[in-house]
Amino acid sequence: MSCEDCVGRRDFIARASGLAALAVVSACGDGIVSGGIGAPAGSLTITVADFPALAAAGALVKVGETFAAKRIGANAFDAFYMLCTHQGCLTTITNAQRFDCPCHGSRFDSSGNVVAGPARQPLVRLATSYDPVTDALTIN
Repeated sequence: MSCEDCVGRRDFIARASGLAALAVVSACGDGIVSGGIGAPAGSLTITVADFPALAAAGALVKVGETFAAKRIGANAFDAFYMLCTHQGCLTTITNAQRFDCPCHGSRFDSSGNVVAGPARQPLVRLATSYDPVTDALTIN
C-alpha cells in the first residue's frame, strides 16, 4: 500500500519534538515579549507646592498613582513611570533616594538606572514641563 502524503516515523518525531520545544520556550520567561515597560498614555499636572519635598532639588516624590518626580534645578524636573521594567510591579520610593521593587527585588537609583536586578532596563523617564508662574508641573 503506497502513501504519498504519509509522514514517516523520523519526520513525525522531528516535528513533534519541534512543537514541544516551542511550547516549552513560549511558557518560559517573564511574560514581557518586548523586553520593557512602555510609557503610560496621557499626562498628569500637579501643583509643585502641594508636594513640599519638591521645594529642594534631589528628593524623589510620588506625585501620582504611578508617577514620581524630582526637582533637578530651579525650574527643571525629572519624572519617572514607577512600574518596574522587569515585570511591571509598582516600585516604592525608599528614603526619597531610590526606587525598590517589592516583587523581585530590583532596585533603581534616583535617576531611574538599574542598581540591582533582575530588571535590566532603567525606569521609563517621562517628559516634563514646568510653569513657574502657576507652579504647575506637567508630566507626560
